[in-house]
Amino acid sequence: MKDILINNQIYVPDRLLAELDVISKSPLTVLIAPSGSGKTVSVQEYLKKNILMPAKVYWYIAFGESLKTIWKRLCSTLAKIDARTANALSSLDSPVRESLSEIAEIMQGIQCQTPTFFIIDNYQTIQNGAPYELLLALSQHGNNNLHIIVLTQYLNENSAHLSAPNIAKLDANQFLFNESEIRAYSKLYGFILTKKEIREIMDHTSGWVAAIQLQLLHYKLIGNIGKNHDIDRLLYSVVWEPLSRDERMFLAPLSLLPMTNTGQATIMLENSDTDHMIKFLNNFVFISFDTDSQSYILHNLLREFLQERFKEFGADDKKLYYRRAGEAELLIREIFSSIRFFSLSGNYDAALSVPIRNNDLAGVESNLIETELENIMTECPHEKLAKNPKFFLVFAFELYVRGKKDGFEACRSVVLEAIRLCENNNSGNARKIRGEYHFLSSLSAFNNIVKMSEFYKLAFNDLKGPSEIFDFNNSWTPASPSVLYLYWRDIGGLSNNISLLEKHLPIYYALTGGHGMGGPSLMQAEAALNSGKLSVAEALCHKAIYLASSKKQDSVCLSSEFTLARIAILRGNAEEYGSYISGIRNRLRSGNENSLHLSYDLCQAWLPLCLGATNNFPSWLMDETSIHERVYGQNASFAMLIYVKILLVTNNFNKLFGITEVLLEKAESVPIQLARVYYYIYIACAKTMTGKQTEAKKYLFKALNIALPDQVYLPFAEHWQWLANLLPELKSDLSDQQGLERVISLCAKQKNGVIRIRKAMDNTKNNLTAREIEIAQLVKQGKTNKEIAEILFVTPETVKMALKKIFQKLDIRSRFQL
Repeated sequence: MKDILINNQIYVPDRLLAELDVISKSPLTVLIAPSGSGKTVSVQEYLKKNILMPAKVYWYIAFGESLKTIWKRLCSTLAKIDARTANALSSLDSPVRESLSEIAEIMQGIQCQTPTFFIIDNYQTIQNGAPYELLLALSQHGNNNLHIIVLTQYLNENSAHLSAPNIAKLDANQFLFNESEIRAYSKLYGFILTKKEIREIMDHTSGWVAAIQLQLLHYKLIGNIGKNHDIDRLLYSVVWEPLSRDERMFLAPLSLLPMTNTGQATIMLENSDTDHMIKFLNNFVFISFDTDSQSYILHNLLREFLQERFKEFGADDKKLYYRRAGEAELLIREIFSSIRFFSLSGNYDAALSVPIRNNDLAGVESNLIETELENIMTECPHEKLAKNPKFFLVFAFELYVRGKKDGFEACRSVVLEAIRLCENNNSGNARKIRGEYHFLSSLSAFNNIVKMSEFYKLAFNDLKGPSEIFDFNNSWTPASPSVLYLYWRDIGGLSNNISLLEKHLPIYYALTGGHGMGGPSLMQAEAALNSGKLSVAEALCHKAIYLASSKKQDSVCLSSEFTLARIAILRGNAEEYGSYISGIRNRLRSGNENSLHLSYDLCQAWLPLCLGATNNFPSWLMDETSIHERVYGQNASFAMLIYVKILLVTNNFNKLFGITEVLLEKAESVPIQLARVYYYIYIACAKTMTGKQTEAKKYLFKALNIALPDQVYLPFAEHWQWLANLLPELKSDLSDQQGLERVISLCAKQKNGVIRIRKAMDNTKNNLTAREIEIAQLVKQGKTNKEIAEILFVTPETVKMALKKIFQKLDIRSRFQL
């Protein structure tokens, strides 16, 4: 290796350092410039030269993983500043438009006692999935000690126009070198360029620092300016050609990994001269060391260049380094990445032996999982498949949850073959594999409590305790805040369905460590609520919360609070309603279940719809495609119920009529009776609104025939504004006259409750004092609490207390919403 390559000189002009001083004066600064503009180095040098101790600096670097994975890692870094705030942000699962107000509010509570700089690098890999207003939400923290710096190659179209008083921006122009700065940079390499040479470099680089650095290295190495050399050609002549074969064989494969710690580098070297290579990485041009993750990071320009060089390796060498990359990723528990590399290497024994659990696939896109499984099933020798049943159990579980039935069945067939082989060989593993298989098979009996229980019994008979393969950190009622919705299966059999759940769930608890604890009590509570027995329902909700809390079952607790909020609507108690809404929000922040945010969003749509809202719903619920992208398979059912209700309140009747026919067929095939009731009600309401009363009564009659035998009255009451006049006309057609009277009575109760709560909300909104209005207007202008205090000649604490009252009165949670 030529010494030139480890002579990696850093130069940041004083002019740029002065411009970067905006960082220490702004809540959030965005640096927007292409790869190779020197953003990262400039910030590092600025912080090194301009910021005095005891200031703290934390870096987060994104590498293009799934948005969910990026968010978790980002929050993990933020936890070093304030763990409580980071945990609350992490509970939101990933940044989406509907959670921006939550993010802004949570950021306002961040505790930071000393000057702190939090850098988010490679933001362009985040923004492709996140809403552009995320930067605005993060900038709302209001802590004078905290400065967030966002480094990105570009901003998407919307965020390019993003402006706010607390966001500063520097663009590519600030990072371009002028001729005098090129001259100063060349001196660091031990030579002084002529005016002509400087102009030539400027002509060939346009002031782009990465190209300038390569030109200076080219000049020192070869003795002239690389005329007509693009960046790849410069990298080839300056970086690649001077390397020895061993160095090339080490460096190019590193481009397979997003980042490399010393342990991974040692694996990639496989016991070569490790000390030499670590020194090589520490000093090599375009490679930096991230102290936070203790990892080496290849600059994007170098990484892309090296990936092209790796493609030129021979097939055997590629397989060798794919295998090593698999081992390196396994070292840091990047499970799916490890499997993928082992598979690319052709080492299917290693791929199938990776210690995987279903949550290891949580952040991986479905198409990647399916593609990897198809590749393994096609390329791996068949006799190897059945020797690794744990792998296929996990993939089967994940594919079923995502609604990929073909992949699920393919995996299940492999597991069955594995069981047969073990039984034929009298292997001691047969019992465990069979038990896990029976537990997996219970998924296919969803909603049929008796059949599910049969599988649970078979599983427990073999396992004698909890599953050792499957994780249970997901919500027990995935993407649904209602147990009754999922498990009311038989018309006239609701009470029996509840009894069956109570009877058979204990064996499920034994297999899962208490997953779903409190669920039967919540289903009882919902049944009582739907029949109008509010006191009974309330008591059962608190019982469910108590039982669920003992096993940290966040989704059951959140769903119980959702039910309590519906009770508060029927009672017209605005204070209790607001309290339970806050409880749902706090549950999201404090909970740890992977999919809790989905149930939260469903509550955030359902409850306002009950109060007559027609807009401001979570954006992913506004389109059936986005629903199925976020919630897989049967788990999308409750979200689709809300989607159709949104079509109703926005008068999109033709679309409503078009899709409910399909959704009704799905609800009947499972069956999910509550979905059928609601869809018939939606159609009846839409027919009423379009003047087709006779047709409306036909669909309403169908809904009543399903609901009345089980005293399910609430769905009709929630649509009182459309059904109140229609219901009495069906008296002569129904045998359950008393049930119909109770429905009509509950409609009146719901109507009065909604009116009372809406009136209380309106009174609150109209009850701001003159000073509160003044403060609200200053907040809208982007002023901080300290700035508002100076303008109004009050203390920041006074402003803080006033804002708290404003939020309460307006039923909002953050400055962002204000």
